[in-house]
Amino acid sequence: MATNIKLNIRKSSLRLTDELLTVRLIQNDSHRVTIGNLDGLKRSLETATSDEIQEFNGLLQDVPTTDLTVMSYHPAIAKNPDAVRDYAGKRHVVALAGTIEKRNVTYIASGGKLYEQNKLSLASEDGDLDCQPGDELMIFKGDRECVSWAVLNCHEYTHIDILRALQDYEIELLVVVTYNAASRLYWEYARADVHRLFCFVVIVNVGELGGSGVFAPFRRIGKEKNATLSTAGQMFGARGSAEVDASMKLEIGCLRQLRETYRTKGFPEKAARDGRDVILPSQRFLHTFDVSPGVPQARPRQIDNFSWNSKNPVIAFCQLDSLSIETYRKTGYRLDKADIEVAFFKQRLTAKLHELMLRCRLREEPANLDFLVMPEVFVPRSFLPELIAFSKANKTIVIAGLDYPDNENANECVIIHPDRPAGATTFYRKITRSQYDAQGSADPEDRQPLKRGSELLRFTNDSGASFGVLICYDYSHLELIERLNLGDGAEPLDILFVVSHNPFGDLYRSCCIADSHRFYQHIVMCNVAEFGGSGIFAPRREPGSRQVLCEVGKGIEATGLHQLDLDMQRTMRATADNKLQHGKFMRKPGIFQERFTFEKVLKED
Repeated sequence: MATNIKLNIRKSSLRLTDELLTVRLIQNDSHRVTIGNLDGLKRSLETATSDEIQEFNGLLQDVPTTDLTVMSYHPAIAKNPDAVRDYAGKRHVVALAGTIEKRNVTYIASGGKLYEQNKLSLASEDGDLDCQPGDELMIFKGDRECVSWAVLNCHEYTHIDILRALQDYEIELLVVVTYNAASRLYWEYARADVHRLFCFVVIVNVGELGGSGVFAPFRRIGKEKNATLSTAGQMFGARGSAEVDASMKLEIGCLRQLRETYRTKGFPEKAARDGRDVILPSQRFLHTFDVSPGVPQARPRQIDNFSWNSKNPVIAFCQLDSLSIETYRKTGYRLDKADIEVAFFKQRLTAKLHELMLRCRLREEPANLDFLVMPEVFVPRSFLPELIAFSKANKTIVIAGLDYPDNENANECVIIHPDRPAGATTFYRKITRSQYDAQGSADPEDRQPLKRGSELLRFTNDSGASFGVLICYDYSHLELIERLNLGDGAEPLDILFVVSHNPFGDLYRSCCIADSHRFYQHIVMCNVAEFGGSGIFAPRREPGSRQVLCEVGKGIEATGLHQLDLDMQRTMRATADNKLQHGKFMRKPGIFQERFTFEKVLKED
């Protein structure tokens, strides 16, 4: 049973100046925080001292009235609301107030008013402090002069229902206030969200923990040739414990121009990019030749009685060199037309399969290979008989991206089950179209027709465990991921497989890390060697890079091999969140606490 949340749509008064919004980010010490200690959190909510109140008042002095000030938690905020209310009549301020009368409160001062937004999705610490959840979420809807924006409080940022509600209103700025040691995870969230929501994200945390950051939906920050390039345009980041006071200008006008250009002109080759190297948005903002901008339409379909090892499967992903893009173009994405090139390529694939099985047999604890994964548009269809034979001989489910069929242009992935006849092989067809699909042979800007899929496939065994498959640009769409995982009241998949042929492997890596936690599932991504980023990701506390079980960098040919613990993942899904603190799995995201539905309410202030 889902909880109904009022979605309060208010008129934004956060004005632009020359199409820019200046954000002042203050990461200050809370003076009392203790990592991983509930008593430390309780102490941070005690009465503020006079010195702390004086310090807090000083933080808000001399801020221009047009700026947005985003503050981390400070012990004087909750005990000094009159000061915040006074500033609210002059400035725009967002600040985490902490626990007030069993509510975890965020203050939002804007347009001469002070709003209290009570936290909707509660973490285990909130429950231990006997906090009660709120029932309203505010969205400040902008116009030509004002920014569309919203504010989330810490654990709310883990909740996919809340994120989807914000996505439907196409906000331009998302502010996240946190009191959280998982700052690295939230940075991965932000990198994924500036792409999928196509907006700016500002995160603020307390100084003792650090991790505040500002992210833009651009890969290039600045227009100069030597401007910074990154997975997502991280304009600012505070690593480690430190007190920080930083100001930066968000190019909201540029974002609006890009949204409009993509909606009317399509892919970047035909779009004015204002000197930016942009992260391509989802189809919601993008005209893709044969489809107008909007949410891609696809219905989930469950394939039952699809037996697979859902306890501890051994998975191999092959990050290998593909044939060249010139070969794809000249053959119309039908690789068998390349003759000599494809013959040598298939010999290499055969050798890699033999090498993989030798590795499996030589493992310290030999085990069947349960899944083999290969990249998008990678395997020639003439190689299918060999993949089927491999599947039957080794009792392996094979998931592999194929070149186009003879009769139409379509980007497909084959799912081969060892116990099913060859004629019953399942194909998943890509639902969306990226700038790399069906390019012309002479001019990359020329596009050929492409037949899109209309179904999202869930493969479920007798015990109810399930996995799903997405192809590359499909994974850029939060709507498709949510529908595949949660459509028709389903539980999240145990494993999501993503096959790709994508230059932005680092961006998809961030998406994998974010989604593996938001849906509390394992994610396997397989890309080609030229672009890299293949790996296996899970909501686990691993040494080194958390949530990364295995990954391969750019430009490297490698086959990753790993055994998953899905039994333990399901156990952790059913375990109380406060029992996970010292285990190998992470705390759980919002959907495992409570599901939300939203009712739109217009507010006239």
